Amino acid sequence: MDNSKAINGNLKENIIENAEGKESSKAGGVNKKTVFIAIGIVAIALIVIAILVEALKKNAYSIINNTSEEIEYIKVYFEDVNNGNSYCSDYFIDTKVGAKDKTSGSYVTPAGQGSYATSLMFIVKFAGREETVNYSGYFTSEYSGKITIKFIADSEDSNNILMKVKAGEGITNSASNTYCDETISLYVDKLVSEK
Repeated sequence: MDNSKAINGNLKENIIENAEGKESSKAGGVNKKTVFIAIGIVAIALIVIAILVEALKKNAYSIINNTSEEIEYIKVYFEDVNNGNSYCSDYFIDTKVGAKDKTSGSYVTPAGQGSYATSLMFIVKFAGREETVNYSGYFTSEYSGKITIKFIADSEDSNNILMKVKAGEGITNSASNTYCDETISLYVDKLVSEK
C-alpha cells in the first residue's frame, strides 16, 4: 500500500509541475529544446531541397530589370560569331520586361545549337531607343542550363546600363563550360531615341 501512495504522489507532482508550466525531468516529458532543434533541422532540410531544385532547373531563364527603363523586348539566340559558319538559331527567348520588373520561364534549346562554336546573342530594345546587339560566351556543346540576365543602372555613369549575363549549369550554376558570366555596358545615351 505504501508503494501505491508513493506512485500516486509522484504522479500528482508531475501533473502539478506540468500544469504550472515547469519542465518535467521524468520519463514522458517533452523537452522544449529538443522540439526547437527538430523544427530547425526540418527547416534547414527544406531550404536545402529548395536550393537544389532551383539549381538543377534545366532550360530555364530569369530576366531582372532593376532600372527605370522599360525593355520593349529582349531576344536571345545562338550564333556562330567566330568561324564564319552560317549557323544562327531562332529566338528561343523573346519577351518584354517592364521597368523594375522581372520575368522567368523555360526555353527549348534550338535545333543545331552545339554543332558549331556558338555564342549567346542578345538583342535588347529599350522603350524609345534603338536596339542594341551583344554577345557572350562560347558554347561548344548543346546547352540546357539556366540563363540569368540582370539589368542594373550604373552607379558611376548615368548614361550606362549594365547587363549581367550568366549561362550556368549544375548545382553550383557554373559557367566553366559556357564561358558566359560577364557584365556588358549598354550606353543608352548612344542609342538614338526614336522619333
